[in-house]
Amino acid sequence: MKCPACGKENASDAKFCNSCGSPLAFPGNHDVEDHLPFSNQEDERISPRGEGREVYPQDYYEDRPSKSQKKMAVKIVSLLVALAIVCVLGLFAVKTWKRASLEKAATQAMEEGNYQDATVKFQALYKATNQEKYQKQMTEAHALAQDSESLENAKNLLAQGSYKQALQKLLEVRNHNNGIKQEAEKVLTDLQTIVEGKVDAYNMMQDYSTSIQLLNGLLAVAPENESFLAMKTHALSAQTGMNEEKARAETEAKAAEEKAKKEEKEAASRAKQAKASSNIINTFQYVTSGSANVRSGPGKNYRVNYSLDRGAEVYVYDTFYDGTRTWCNIGDGWISYRTLNGEL
Repeated sequence: MKCPACGKENASDAKFCNSCGSPLAFPGNHDVEDHLPFSNQEDERISPRGEGREVYPQDYYEDRPSKSQKKMAVKIVSLLVALAIVCVLGLFAVKTWKRASLEKAATQAMEEGNYQDATVKFQALYKATNQEKYQKQMTEAHALAQDSESLENAKNLLAQGSYKQALQKLLEVRNHNNGIKQEAEKVLTDLQTIVEGKVDAYNMMQDYSTSIQLLNGLLAVAPENESFLAMKTHALSAQTGMNEEKARAETEAKAAEEKAKKEEKEAASRAKQAKASSNIINTFQYVTSGSANVRSGPGKNYRVNYSLDRGAEVYVYDTFYDGTRTWCNIGDGWISYRTLNGEL
C-alpha cells in the first residue's frame, strides 16, 4: 500500500506509514478503496459512523511519537536513574570501605609503634571526614612519634657518653603521659647509674672538679634531681676536705722547711763558732771595739765587772756559745768575742 502523504510503499495490512508515520486507513474501514486522499496541507479523519471528520495538520502524525517509543523512553529513563542510584551507592560504599580500611591501618600502626605512619593516616582521615575524633587521634599519634624519636635519641646519646644531652631528650619524653614514659624512666635510671659510676671513679682519683663539673651540667637540665644533688654534695664535701688537708699539709711542710733551714743555719753557726772557739782557746786576743765589758758570766744577762779599752790584751782560757754569740773566759770574767775580732 502506498502512503498518501509521502508516497512510500508499505505492507497491505499496515495502518501507518513506516516512513512518515501517517495513517494508511481510516478506522472501521480496511479496504484500500475506502481510503480518502490527503491533501498537501491537511489530512481528514472520519469518525466510525462517517458523521463528521476532523482536520489535522500534515505534520501531526510525523511529530507525534508512538506508544512503543514512549515505553522505550520510559524504560531508558528508568534504567538511567537506576544506574545513577547504583553509582552513588557504589561510590558511597567504596568511600566507606576505604575509610574503614584506612582507619584499621592507622590503628594497627599505633599498636605496632609506627606512630609517624599512624599520624599520616589519621591526618588523611581527618581531611576526608573533618571528624574531631580523627584530629585527636592524629595529635596523639604525633606526640607519640615525637616521644619515640626523643627516646631513641636519648639512648644513642647515652651510649656516646653525652649524658647532659641524653637527659634533655628523656625529659622531653617524660613531659607527656603516654606509654613511652615508663621506658624513658628506665633509661633515666640507667643514666643515673652510669653517672654515679663515673663520679665515683673521679672521686677515687681525687678529681673532684671533674665530678662537680659533670654533675653541674646535669643539674642545669634537671635541677631537682635528688640523685645528682646527693652526688654533688658528696663531691663538694670530699673536695673541701681534700683542700683543707692539702692546705694543712702545705703549712706543715712549709713550717718543717723553715725549721730545717733554721736548724741548718744554727748548725752552721755553731760549727763556725766551734771552729772559731777552738782557734782562740789558750791564745792572746786584743780588744778591737771602742770598749769591751767584762761580765760575771757568759751572757748579756750577767753583771758587768769592768770594761776594757781598745787595744787591751787578754788571754782566753775557755769559750762558751749561748746561741747568739761566743763568750771568752779571760780569768776574772767573760768577754764577748765580738769585741775581740771586730764584730758588732
